[in-house]
Amino acid sequence: MLAAMVMLSLNDAVIKHAGATLTVPQMLLFRGLLVMAVFATALKLSGLPIISRQLIERWTIARGAFEVAATTCFLSGLVLLPLAVASSLGFSSPIFIALLAGPVLGERVGALRWMAMAVGFGGTLLITRPFSADFSAAMLLPLAAAALVAGRDLVTRRIGPHQSSLYVALITATMVTVGGAVMSLFSWRPVSAASLAWIALAAVLLSIAYFSLITAFRTGEAAAIAPLKYVSIVIAIILGALIWEERLTSLQFAGVAMVVAAGVIIFYRERRGGS
Repeated sequence: MLAAMVMLSLNDAVIKHAGATLTVPQMLLFRGLLVMAVFATALKLSGLPIISRQLIERWTIARGAFEVAATTCFLSGLVLLPLAVASSLGFSSPIFIALLAGPVLGERVGALRWMAMAVGFGGTLLITRPFSADFSAAMLLPLAAAALVAGRDLVTRRIGPHQSSLYVALITATMVTVGGAVMSLFSWRPVSAASLAWIALAAVLLSIAYFSLITAFRTGEAAAIAPLKYVSIVIAIILGALIWEERLTSLQFAGVAMVVAAGVIIFYRERRGGS
C-alpha cells in the first residue's frame, strides 16, 4: 500500500511538471494509450481475450464516464494548484460518498458519519479559504473530481461479480484516452520527445500503483491498509516543498488533518457496517 501511494504521488508530480508543456487532454491521451497497453498485456497474460462483451456493460461504461470527468478535473487542478492542495482536496471523496450513501444507496447515515462529514467539510474550507484573498477558483476542480470519484465508486458497486477487474480497468483507460483525444482537438500544443518521456514515466508509475493497490487489497486486511492511502498527502507536501517550494499555511495543515480524520472515520464506520 505504501508503495502504491509513493507511486501515485510521484505520478502526480510528473503530471504537474509535464503540464507546463502539454495540455491536460494531451496528457490524458498519451498516458492513457500506455496504460491501455499495460492492461491489454495483462489480459493476454491471464489468458483472457482483449475484446469481450464485458467491456460494454452499462455500469462499466458509466464508471468510465465518471472517471473521464474526474481525471480531467483533477489534472486540471493539479496543473494550476500547489501539489499538496490538489492532493488533499482530491482525497475528500469519502465525504461525498458518505453524503450520497443515503439518497443513492438507501443507507442510513447516523450521527457519527454526519459529524465526520461536517469535520471534513470544515477541513476543505480551511484548505481553500474561500473568503480570503488567496482563494483560487481552480480549487473547485479537485473538489469536483472528488465528488465525481464518489459517483464512480458508487457506480462500481453496481458492477456484477462476474466482471473481471482487468476489463473494468481496460474500458476505463480506453474511455479516458478517447476523451483526451477528442478534447485535444481543441487544445493541441507541439509535443516534444522530452514531454512524451515524462508522460511515459507517469504511465509506468500509475501502472505500478494500480498493481500495488490490487495486491494490497487482495492480500492484506482492508481495515488496516486503506487508511495508509492518506500517506499520499504527506508525500505530496514533501514533493511540493522540495520541487516547487510550496508551503501550506498552519490553517491549511489543520484542514488537511481534518479531511484525513473524516475519511478514516467514515471508512471504519463503513467496514463495521455502522452509521
